[in-house]
Amino acid sequence: STVFGSGLNIFLGNSSPPTAKYNYRAFDLEYEKRLYGSFSLVSGLSYFNAGYKTDDPSFSALSEFVANYAAVPLMARWNAGNKNFFVLDFGIAPFYLVNAHLKETITKFNSPTTIEGDITKYSNRFYFAYKVQMLFLVNRFYIGLFMIAPAQGQTSLRGLNNHWGLNAQQSTYLLSNGFSDFFVSGLKLGVRIK
Repeated sequence: STVFGSGLNIFLGNSSPPTAKYNYRAFDLEYEKRLYGSFSLVSGLSYFNAGYKTDDPSFSALSEFVANYAAVPLMARWNAGNKNFFVLDFGIAPFYLVNAHLKETITKFNSPTTIEGDITKYSNRFYFAYKVQMLFLVNRFYIGLFMIAPAQGQTSLRGLNNHWGLNAQQSTYLLSNGFSDFFVSGLKLGVRIK
C-alpha cells in the first residue's frame, strides 16, 4: 500500500507540492454476510501503517514518523450483476492507533540534536475513516484496489507538546498539528476461504 499525506506547512519526502509516496503494509481479514440479491455486509479487521519523512532542513526539524493502526470496517458490498466477478465495497472504518514513533533532528549552531521516542501515550487513539475497495474475483482469488481516508479535522496530538524535547516552533510534527491528514491506497491480493 502507499500513503499519501499532507499537512499544514509540512513537506513530505523530496517532492513538491507537499505529498509523499512511501510503501507501507496493510492486511485485511474480512467476513461477508449476504443480505439479499447482490448486496452483502462486510466487516472484519484491517491493519495498516502510515507515516512520513521530511528531508528539508531549512523548514524546521528533520522529522520521521511512523504509526500502526487497527481498523474495524463496516461496509456494504455490491456484487455487480450477482455474477461473482466484480464487487464494490464502501463504508466506514473506525480505527485505533496501536503505536506511534517519532524521530526529529534539529541543528543549532552547527550541532545536531536528535529527539526520538514512542509517542503513543501522547497521541489520540481513536479516529474515524471511510473505506472503499473494488475487487475482481477469479475463482477463490481476488485482486483489486482499496483506499482508507480518515475524516478531516481530526488531531493526533494529546499533550505531546508538554513532553517532547522540541517546542512547537522547532518540531515539524508539532508545527503541522500531528499527522492525521493522509489517506492510504494500494493493491489488494487475497483468497476467499468460502
